[in-house]
Amino acid sequence: MGSFSIWHVIILIAFPVIYFLPWLIAWRRKHLNVVPFFLVNLLAGWLGVFWVVALVWSFTSNTKDNRDRMLMGSPQHGKKGNGGES
Repeated sequence: MGSFSIWHVIILIAFPVIYFLPWLIAWRRKHLNVVPFFLVNLLAGWLGVFWVVALVWSFTSNTKDNRDRMLMGSPQHGKKGNGGES
């Protein structure tokens, strides 16, 4: 009864990784809302519904790379990003 098996170690490592998976994905993708992701995961992720919402939210295109691309204008959208000059 007092033994500590390898399964305990696996669960102790796997649970936090799975629990914070939406935050980890958002952080890895450089999402602009990394702090709200962490807070939703920490405070409401245990409800399940909020965990799924955060997981879907982590795959949205609200990332630093997309923001920079939109601010600088992208070649496939013509001359956007040059102040509206033609």
